[in-house]
Amino acid sequence: MLEVAAAPLETDEYWASDLAGCVVVDGARRIGVVSRMVALPSCEALEVGDLLIPMVRDAIRSIDIERRRIDVDMGFVEP
Repeated sequence: MLEVAAAPLETDEYWASDLAGCVVVDGARRIGVVSRMVALPSCEALEVGDLLIPMVRDAIRSIDIERRRIDVDMGFVEP
């Protein structure tokens, strides 16, 4: 079987499987855990409970894969 290597990811790109299970916070406030990434017509979004958090710079403050933590701006998600 031939294995095909994936192209290296850019600095602000992530594999969906790396994001699943990450804890999502808004500063010190825990929001929940990413269950999966969803492809929407305009962007990808993180499914966190019943929330869809768009993977856009205004919504995502930081992603730390090693710490399994994503900091979001809930003011952007829930104005």
